[in-house]
Amino acid sequence: MCVCDNKNVGSAVPLKNSDGEFHGGSRQMFLDLEMLRSDKWSAEMTVTAIAEEDRKYSTLVLHAKINYCPMCGRRLSLEDAGRRENAAN
Repeated sequence: MCVCDNKNVGSAVPLKNSDGEFHGGSRQMFLDLEMLRSDKWSAEMTVTAIAEEDRKYSTLVLHAKINYCPMCGRRLSLEDAGRRENAAN
């Protein structure tokens, strides 16, 4: 079972997080990576980076639409988007 399984549709799935020092050890960086499948026809990766220096924080958030699972390579839009309206009925 992979993070792209249909049971995860509608929820964000954390893929990776990390932290560490940089710039000679005077700064900390925190990174989070998650995948969100809001429905069967779309998926999005979100990367959140937080840098800390002297208790001051800078945050950067990036969103990217994806078509394939980053873990297993499966195509995520398995359903034809043209049938989206029919699925609601």
